[in-house]
Amino acid sequence: MYAYWDRETHELLYLGLASDLPGRFAQHNGLVKHSGGNKTKEINAYFTDHEHLGFTVLLQGKAIE
Repeated sequence: MYAYWDRETHELLYLGLASDLPGRFAQHNGLVKHSGGNKTKEINAYFTDHEHLGFTVLLQGKAIE
């Protein structure tokens, strides 16, 4: 599980679930081509008015699935 959030207000901006976190991070940030789920436009728009973006990761072992 991962989240993007506003560091000033602590507002949750996006909450996601992924089994391949590095791959999903690359997709969201436009580092690799992906047909959907790319958050690059939203992230870039956020940085027009903010200096920092919060990112939190909660890892869970596969045995818990």
